Amino acid sequence: MDKESYIAQVTEQIRCRRAREDVAEELRDHIEDQERAYLAAGMDKEEAAREAVRQMGDPVEAGMALDRIHRPKLELGLLLPACLLIVAGLALQCGINGDSKIVRQGVWTAAGLGIMTAMYFLDYRIIGRYAYLLYGGLALFVLAGIGAFGNAPLLARVNGRYDSALPVLMLLVPVFAGVLYRLMGTSVRGLLLAEGLAAAGLMLAYLIGSRTMMAVLGISFAAMLLLAVSRGWFALRPRIGYGCIGGSIAAAAGVVLYLAYSSGGKMAYGIRRLLSALGVDSGTQVDYQADVVREVVKGVHFAGRGDFPAEEFVGRIADVSSDVIFTYVLNTFGVLAGIVVAVLLGMVIWKMFSLLWGGGHRLGGMLAFGCAVFLGADSLCYLLYNLGIGLFSPVYLPFFSRTGSGMAVSCLMLGLVLSVYRNRRVFREEKRKTLAES
Repeated sequence: MDKESYIAQVTEQIRCRRAREDVAEELRDHIEDQERAYLAAGMDKEEAAREAVRQMGDPVEAGMALDRIHRPKLELGLLLPACLLIVAGLALQCGINGDSKIVRQGVWTAAGLGIMTAMYFLDYRIIGRYAYLLYGGLALFVLAGIGAFGNAPLLARVNGRYDSALPVLMLLVPVFAGVLYRLMGTSVRGLLLAEGLAAAGLMLAYLIGSRTMMAVLGISFAAMLLLAVSRGWFALRPRIGYGCIGGSIAAAAGVVLYLAYSSGGKMAYGIRRLLSALGVDSGTQVDYQADVVREVVKGVHFAGRGDFPAEEFVGRIADVSSDVIFTYVLNTFGVLAGIVVAVLLGMVIWKMFSLLWGGGHRLGGMLAFGCAVFLGADSLCYLLYNLGIGLFSPVYLPFFSRTGSGMAVSCLMLGLVLSVYRNRRVFREEKRKTLAES
């Protein structure tokens, strides 16, 4: 049996069509390596080729073994906690809002689940192939949406913020993973380009008026850059990479302080808000909603209804199901229920992080890591605010709070990570060396 006939028989046993090409290439490389070893040992070319194929074993048995290895797998440990959060969140929102807003959230949730399913079957490597185009397209959409090109704004501005642009900025995180993958093997210039694109994303968050999104994106981008440098993705010494990233973080902090100072009263407001979050009375009311949250949290119990009247809480807060649904859980059901919600969310985020140590495609690992950091930082900001520490305004509590399109994007992230899990043993890494491997 010749080499190509053997490979054809092996790959016929593999049911996952997406894996067949990579397996065929891997088998071909292995047979050719063995053939070269036999030639070096003194065999003639025809005999070496025949013996190399024979040593591979029975093609049907080998193919069945490879089929078991490369069979796509659904990671229920990631999907089930997220689904429980979605169902519990919808039920809770129905009790808070009745029919007024639950229909819209239900539509977005259904759309999100459909998007998650589509992402699950998607070849996520397409993000790496078109990373620059996707990143630029998202940036242009946000700029056009806020009227940055002199056009009429396409997005609604409420209280000085374009909140409808937040889900678009969330998409920058998985796309940034593709950017880093495309830059693998480049030197300092590649790292500086990645930092420049990250800075552009932070500026977009500033332009839409969300300092919370600036912070969460900044943490996500910095963590992804540090991971890329630590794993040798850039052709430079780690100390140089860490220095570049540290310098960029310091520069970004300086720009933020300058913008805060140059915006007049906003800096004084930020200082008062920080003092208020730390429990220091600034003498003036800074955030009415945060003050109510602190008042509510003081009266919660480990189990059961808290001291603060639920009707008064819903009446004094403009949008409980969006901004302070976790506080509502604490006041209505007790701390134990809040712990359950936090644990379920932690399970989702930890499962995403665990892909870093599970092998598989490097783009998939970076993509899952970026989504985990973003969802973790976003959740932390939300939970701290709902516990009375209002350093940042809440954005979303992933899969749980009323978020509209934010639910769809959270589900999109979940679907992408599920796709990474599904294809962990299917996709073969491209032949490109990192500094750590050279």
